[in-house]
Amino acid sequence: MKKLLILLLLACNCYSQYKIEYDYTSETNDSFGNAKTISKCYLYTDNVRSKFIKDRVINGRYEQELQYPNKDLEEKFKSEDKGMVYGDSIGYVVTKFMETDSIYLRTPGAILVKEKLEKIDFKIQDEFKTISTYNCQKAIASVYGREFEIWFTSEIAIHDGPWKLSGLPGLIIEVHSIDRNHNFYFTSIKKMPSSTYLYSLPTFKKIEDRAERIKARIKSVETQFKYKKSKNPDSVLKMTINDLDLPIIEFK
Repeated sequence: MKKLLILLLLACNCYSQYKIEYDYTSETNDSFGNAKTISKCYLYTDNVRSKFIKDRVINGRYEQELQYPNKDLEEKFKSEDKGMVYGDSIGYVVTKFMETDSIYLRTPGAILVKEKLEKIDFKIQDEFKTISTYNCQKAIASVYGREFEIWFTSEIAIHDGPWKLSGLPGLIIEVHSIDRNHNFYFTSIKKMPSSTYLYSLPTFKKIEDRAERIKARIKSVETQFKYKKSKNPDSVLKMTINDLDLPIIEFK
Protein backbone atom coordinates (compact mmCIF):
# COMPACT_ATOMS: atom_id res chain seq x y z
CA MET A 1 0.00 0.00 0.00
CA LYS A 2 2.83 2.39 0.90
CA LYS A 3 4.61 1.81 -2.42
CA LEU A 4 1.35 2.18 -4.36
CA LEU A 5 0.67 5.52 -2.67
CA ILE A 6 4.17 6.74 -3.52
CA LEU A 7 3.76 5.74 -7.16
CA LEU A 8 0.40 7.51 -7.36
CA LEU A 9 1.93 10.68 -5.92
CA LEU A 10 4.73 10.51 -8.47
CA ALA A 11 2.26 10.02 -11.30
CA CYS A 12 0.25 13.09 -10.37
CA ASN A 13 3.43 15.10 -9.73
CA CYS A 14 2.34 15.95 -6.18
CA TYR A 15 5.93 16.32 -5.02
CA SER A 16 8.02 19.35 -5.91
CA GLN A 17 11.67 18.98 -6.76
CA TYR A 18 14.39 20.89 -4.97
CA LYS A 19 18.09 21.49 -5.29
CA ILE A 20 19.88 21.86 -1.97
CA GLU A 21 23.53 22.81 -1.72
CA TYR A 22 25.93 21.93 1.08
CA ASP A 23 29.58 22.43 1.92
CA TYR A 24 31.18 19.18 3.03
CA THR A 25 34.31 19.41 5.14
CA SER A 26 36.57 16.49 5.98
CA GLU A 27 39.91 16.14 7.71
CA THR A 28 42.85 13.85 7.05
CA ASN A 29 45.35 13.05 9.76
CA ASP A 30 48.73 11.60 8.80
CA SER A 31 52.41 12.14 9.54
CA PHE A 32 52.25 15.64 8.04
CA GLY A 33 49.45 16.76 10.37
CA ASN A 34 45.78 17.62 9.88
CA ALA A 35 44.55 18.88 6.50
CA LYS A 36 41.01 20.00 5.73
CA THR A 37 39.06 19.65 2.49
CA ILE A 38 35.96 21.75 1.76
CA SER A 39 33.87 20.31 -1.08
CA LYS A 40 30.77 21.57 -2.87
CA CYS A 41 27.82 19.16 -2.70
CA TYR A 42 24.40 19.05 -4.35
CA LEU A 43 21.23 17.23 -3.33
CA TYR A 44 18.36 16.91 -5.80
CA THR A 45 15.21 15.47 -4.25
CA ASP A 46 11.47 15.14 -4.75
CA ASN A 47 10.97 13.34 -1.41
CA VAL A 48 10.70 9.96 -3.13
CA ARG A 49 13.92 9.86 -5.15
CA SER A 50 17.09 11.82 -4.60
CA LYS A 51 20.55 12.25 -6.01
CA PHE A 52 23.47 13.53 -3.94
CA ILE A 53 26.64 14.64 -5.77
CA LYS A 54 30.13 15.60 -4.61
CA ASP A 55 33.77 15.29 -5.74
CA ARG A 56 33.11 16.36 -9.33
CA VAL A 57 36.13 17.29 -11.45
CA ILE A 58 35.46 20.56 -13.29
CA ASN A 59 38.09 22.07 -15.62
CA GLY A 60 40.68 19.62 -14.32
CA ARG A 61 40.11 20.35 -10.64
CA TYR A 62 37.85 19.02 -7.92
CA GLU A 63 35.09 21.36 -6.73
CA GLN A 64 36.89 21.83 -3.46
CA GLU A 65 39.28 23.93 -1.45
CA LEU A 66 42.22 22.43 0.46
CA GLN A 67 43.48 23.82 3.75
CA TYR A 68 46.94 22.53 4.69
CA PRO A 69 48.37 22.11 8.22
CA ASN A 70 50.86 24.93 7.65
CA LYS A 71 52.16 27.30 4.98
CA ASP A 72 55.31 25.27 4.27
CA LEU A 73 53.31 22.14 3.45
CA GLU A 74 50.91 24.16 1.34
CA GLU A 75 53.78 25.47 -0.78
CA LYS A 76 55.35 22.00 -0.96
CA PHE A 77 52.21 20.25 -2.22
CA LYS A 78 51.34 23.06 -4.62
CA SER A 79 54.81 22.87 -6.17
CA GLU A 80 54.44 19.08 -6.56
CA ASP A 81 50.99 19.37 -8.12
CA LYS A 82 51.30 18.14 -11.71
CA GLY A 83 47.65 18.66 -12.49
CA MET A 84 46.81 14.95 -12.20
CA VAL A 85 43.24 14.57 -10.95
CA TYR A 86 41.72 11.11 -10.58
CA GLY A 87 38.01 11.57 -11.08
CA ASP A 88 35.47 12.83 -13.59
CA SER A 89 32.69 15.36 -14.02
CA ILE A 90 30.13 12.93 -12.55
CA GLY A 91 31.95 12.32 -9.27
CA TYR A 92 30.70 10.58 -6.14
CA VAL A 93 26.94 10.08 -6.47
CA VAL A 94 24.43 8.60 -4.04
CA THR A 95 21.08 7.84 -5.68
CA LYS A 96 18.23 6.90 -3.33
CA PHE A 97 14.95 5.32 -4.39
CA MET A 98 12.70 5.43 -1.33
CA GLU A 99 9.87 3.55 -3.06
CA THR A 100 12.05 0.42 -3.47
CA ASP A 101 14.36 0.94 -0.46
CA SER A 102 17.32 0.95 -2.85
CA ILE A 103 20.47 2.99 -2.83
CA TYR A 104 23.24 3.18 -5.44
CA LEU A 105 26.68 4.62 -4.73
CA ARG A 106 28.77 5.63 -7.73
CA THR A 107 32.41 6.32 -6.87
CA PRO A 108 34.68 8.71 -8.83
CA GLY A 109 36.39 5.58 -10.16
CA ALA A 110 33.12 4.76 -11.96
CA ILE A 111 32.29 1.81 -9.70
CA LEU A 112 28.62 1.31 -8.84
CA VAL A 113 27.73 -0.15 -5.45
CA LYS A 114 24.16 -1.30 -4.82
CA GLU A 115 22.92 -1.30 -1.23
CA LYS A 116 19.68 -1.59 0.65
CA LEU A 117 18.36 1.74 1.92
CA GLU A 118 18.34 0.85 5.60
CA LYS A 119 16.08 2.66 8.02
CA ILE A 120 18.30 4.77 10.26
CA ASP A 121 17.53 4.70 13.97
CA PHE A 122 17.45 8.44 14.65
CA LYS A 123 17.21 9.45 18.29
CA ILE A 124 15.62 12.92 18.31
CA GLN A 125 16.90 15.15 21.12
CA ASP A 126 15.27 17.97 23.03
CA GLU A 127 17.87 20.45 21.71
CA PHE A 128 17.25 23.31 19.30
CA LYS A 129 19.19 26.04 17.50
CA THR A 130 18.81 28.40 14.54
CA ILE A 131 20.78 27.59 11.40
CA SER A 132 20.55 29.90 8.39
CA THR A 133 17.23 31.38 9.66
CA TYR A 134 15.65 27.92 10.15
CA ASN A 135 14.59 26.54 13.52
CA CYS A 136 16.41 23.22 13.82
CA GLN A 137 16.26 20.24 16.15
CA LYS A 138 19.04 17.81 16.98
CA ALA A 139 19.08 14.06 16.34
CA ILE A 140 21.82 11.49 16.79
CA ALA A 141 22.37 8.28 14.84
CA SER A 142 24.95 5.59 14.08
CA VAL A 143 25.73 4.86 10.42
CA TYR A 144 28.42 2.32 9.41
CA GLY A 145 29.73 2.28 12.97
CA ARG A 146 30.24 6.04 13.06
CA GLU A 147 28.23 8.33 15.33
CA PHE A 148 26.63 11.46 13.88
CA GLU A 149 25.04 14.60 15.26
CA ILE A 150 22.32 15.76 12.87
CA TRP A 151 20.27 18.96 12.77
CA PHE A 152 17.01 19.06 10.81
CA THR A 153 14.20 21.58 10.32
CA SER A 154 10.50 20.77 10.14
CA GLU A 155 10.04 24.17 8.43
CA ILE A 156 11.07 22.48 5.15
CA ALA A 157 8.89 19.42 4.47
CA ILE A 158 11.61 17.39 2.79
CA HIS A 159 12.41 14.12 4.55
CA ASP A 160 15.85 13.84 3.01
CA GLY A 161 19.39 14.99 3.48
CA PRO A 162 22.98 14.77 2.22
CA TRP A 163 24.85 11.53 1.60
CA LYS A 164 22.83 8.46 2.70
CA LEU A 165 20.85 10.28 5.38
CA SER A 166 17.06 10.48 5.13
CA GLY A 167 13.92 9.76 7.15
CA LEU A 168 13.69 12.65 9.61
CA PRO A 169 10.55 14.85 9.83
CA GLY A 170 12.16 17.68 7.88
CA LEU A 171 15.18 18.62 5.79
CA ILE A 172 18.59 17.79 7.24
CA ILE A 173 20.45 21.09 7.49
CA GLU A 174 23.70 20.21 9.23
CA VAL A 175 25.62 17.02 10.04
CA HIS A 176 28.73 16.32 12.14
CA SER A 177 30.46 13.05 12.85
CA ILE A 178 31.23 12.90 16.56
CA ASP A 179 34.97 13.15 15.83
CA ARG A 180 34.19 16.26 13.72
CA ASN A 181 36.12 14.82 10.77
CA HIS A 182 33.04 14.75 8.51
CA ASN A 183 30.64 17.69 8.35
CA PHE A 184 27.85 18.95 6.09
CA TYR A 185 26.75 22.60 6.16
CA PHE A 186 23.61 23.77 4.36
CA THR A 187 24.21 26.75 2.04
CA SER A 188 21.10 27.13 -0.16
CA ILE A 189 17.82 25.66 -1.42
CA LYS A 190 15.76 26.36 -4.52
CA LYS A 191 12.74 24.82 -6.25
CA MET A 192 13.28 23.26 -9.66
CA PRO A 193 11.14 21.82 -12.48
CA SER A 194 10.42 18.12 -11.98
CA SER A 195 12.63 15.69 -13.90
CA THR A 196 12.51 11.90 -14.02
CA TYR A 197 15.73 11.76 -16.05
CA LEU A 198 17.68 13.43 -13.25
CA TYR A 199 17.37 10.30 -11.11
CA SER A 200 18.66 7.84 -13.71
CA LEU A 201 21.82 6.04 -12.64
CA PRO A 202 25.09 7.69 -13.71
CA THR A 203 27.48 5.85 -16.02
CA PHE A 204 29.71 3.22 -14.45
CA LYS A 205 32.32 0.62 -15.42
CA LYS A 206 31.27 -2.24 -13.17
CA ILE A 207 29.11 -3.15 -10.19
CA GLU A 208 30.54 -4.19 -6.82
CA ASP A 209 28.95 -5.05 -3.54
CA ARG A 210 29.86 -3.06 -0.45
CA ALA A 211 32.15 -5.74 1.01
CA GLU A 212 34.21 -5.86 -2.23
CA ARG A 213 34.57 -2.10 -2.29
CA ILE A 214 35.73 -1.93 1.35
CA LYS A 215 38.28 -4.70 0.75
CA ALA A 216 39.68 -2.94 -2.33
CA ARG A 217 39.92 0.40 -0.53
CA ILE A 218 41.79 -1.06 2.45
CA LYS A 219 44.18 -2.99 0.18
CA SER A 220 44.94 0.16 -1.85
CA VAL A 221 45.85 2.27 1.21
CA GLU A 222 47.78 -0.59 2.81
CA THR A 223 49.86 -0.93 -0.38
CA GLN A 224 50.61 2.81 -0.35
CA PHE A 225 51.59 2.62 3.32
CA LYS A 226 53.97 -0.32 2.79
CA TYR A 227 55.58 1.41 -0.19
CA LYS A 228 56.20 4.64 1.73
CA LYS A 229 57.48 2.70 4.73
CA SER A 230 59.89 0.73 2.53
CA LYS A 231 61.37 4.02 1.27
CA ASN A 232 61.88 5.33 4.82
CA PRO A 233 61.92 2.30 7.17
CA ASP A 234 63.12 4.33 10.17
CA SER A 235 60.49 7.04 9.83
CA VAL A 236 57.41 7.37 12.01
CA LEU A 237 54.67 6.93 9.44
CA LYS A 238 50.92 6.84 9.86
CA MET A 239 48.13 6.64 7.28
CA THR A 240 44.44 6.76 8.05
CA ILE A 241 41.38 5.71 6.09
CA ASN A 242 38.78 8.18 7.26
CA ASP A 243 36.21 7.77 4.48
CA LEU A 244 32.64 8.79 5.15
CA ASP A 245 31.46 5.28 4.18
CA LEU A 246 33.80 3.46 6.58
CA PRO A 247 34.83 3.37 10.23
CA ILE A 248 38.32 4.84 10.86
CA ILE A 249 41.16 2.46 9.91
CA GLU A 250 44.80 3.28 10.76
CA PHE A 251 48.11 1.97 9.45
CA LYS A 252 51.23 2.78 11.46
